[in-house]
Amino acid sequence: FNTAPPSGRYIRSGGLGPTSISISDKNSGSLIFYNIGNNIFSRANWPMPSSTAPTFDLGGRCLSLPSLKDENIYGIFNADHPGSRGLKFQLLDMRLNQGLGDLVSSSVISLGGISGITFCLSGYRQVNNRSHWLVTHESLGGRLRAYDFDGNSLDTVPVVYVPGRPDTLGVMGQAKFSPNGSKFAIALNRRPSVNQPQKYSV
Repeated sequence: FNTAPPSGRYIRSGGLGPTSISISDKNSGSLIFYNIGNNIFSRANWPMPSSTAPTFDLGGRCLSLPSLKDENIYGIFNADHPGSRGLKFQLLDMRLNQGLGDLVSSSVISLGGISGITFCLSGYRQVNNRSHWLVTHESLGGRLRAYDFDGNSLDTVPVVYVPGRPDTLGVMGQAKFSPNGSKFAIALNRRPSVNQPQKYSV
């Protein structure tokens, strides 16, 4: 934080869904953009011109990853609704819209042949320091799919990890990498008393 105590900031609210993205400037700490549901809002608290909400379902499945090649570019990822078979990928360029940012491309990536993905989207910087892994979690079976995001595009062919002990714990929850990337945890809300340790190597 750049102020003590930390200073708050008004953001738009309403019935469009929850906020799961809130991106700030790494130097000043000032708000850059955020989401409400499936809409992306600029720091001026208005939806970006090209931001559209394909559904008004819960938007807690949104994730943003910065480009490691261009500090003005971010990848925005969203699975539109629980059990979705598709992942929406968009690039956001902060140079557009008079410096307030706008979405520049959008494509729906088919995740066919699976049971759908959960709210547990997560990302981690690869050891090459040039790309990120975007990791999705399958709602029935618990398979993980790691997609390579190079800062401009998303490789649609994932690395797939099959758990030794399949899980069927529901679709709502969170996923998190440890700071050094050696561990990956998923918490799902349907059966919170159940722990299923798994080991993966990314």
